Amino acid sequence: MTVEDDKKVIRQHMKLLAHQGHGVTEFRVFKSPKGPMVAYADNEDDGVRLCLAMADMAPGIYVGVQPRPLILFDQAANQWKPALSGTEHNCARDKDIENITTVFFDIDVESKERGQHSASDQELSHSLEAAQALIRGNGFSPDTTVCRNHQ
Repeated sequence: MTVEDDKKVIRQHMKLLAHQGHGVTEFRVFKSPKGPMVAYADNEDDGVRLCLAMADMAPGIYVGVQPRPLILFDQAANQWKPALSGTEHNCARDKDIENITTVFFDIDVESKERGQHSASDQELSHSLEAAQALIRGNGFSPDTTVCRNHQ
């Protein structure tokens, strides 16, 4: 992948999370040359920049699924800072979740005849129908995105 491909994927991920207008996005790395780090982005461009800056220094970047309150932005505004816990914490906690913008459902295909296997087109269609029923039955936004794993 090129850097441009990486930027595109990061932007798609941030759009999928739908944080815009609901708070800020939290980024964390647990292993880096500087130890655990945290950053908050209030826009897509800075989110991309933060991810690319850490990409070669950490085995992975945790991106908070739910938006974080704007007040946390001041803890690491569009920059990486050492992650702190305890009374001096600068990382979000469960109680900081104010809005739910993203919910993931893992809908697996079951087949008594074939056991574990890659899903057929018909089975994937049934999984999509199940996802759409969950969306309709639980009052999700009409612009809800349904994704599938491309294996």
